[in-house]
Amino acid sequence: MKRTLVWSSVILFGLVVIGASSLFVLARQPLEEEEALGRQLAIEQGIEKIDWVGTYHFTDSYAVVSGANQDGEPIYAWIPFDNPSKTTIALQEEGVTAEEALSIAREEWDIVEHIETKLGKEKNDLIWELTFIDGEGRYTILHVDFESGEWLRYYRYL
Repeated sequence: MKRTLVWSSVILFGLVVIGASSLFVLARQPLEEEEALGRQLAIEQGIEKIDWVGTYHFTDSYAVVSGANQDGEPIYAWIPFDNPSKTTIALQEEGVTAEEALSIAREEWDIVEHIETKLGKEKNDLIWELTFIDGEGRYTILHVDFESGEWLRYYRYL
């Protein structure tokens, strides 16, 4: 009886691990497909060297690319998935860095736990989107202007 219970537990545990692994792979697949599409769109837009590709989703969805232009200058590109011809490209030196955006935010915001910083675009604003937990335990998303470093808007969730 004990042997049957032990083997049943081992088999059940194995099935749970396999199921969880499969669920993780399936959940990651759309993100990987978007990043691959972003890489393809970046090449089509003439970006010579690609360092990394990310995605940004809010009111619109963008592939965000860090790379270099034909002159070898470091650039960022915001490529709308629905209309790649409306790509926005900016020299990296024209804006604040992710570290500077976080530093600026820390001056005005009570950031207890920094979760993520990523590039995005809202309307015509190129932004750094900072996600953090504030001093009151609220999940906060802060948009910092890429060019000026000033915060533009924020969203708080309990």
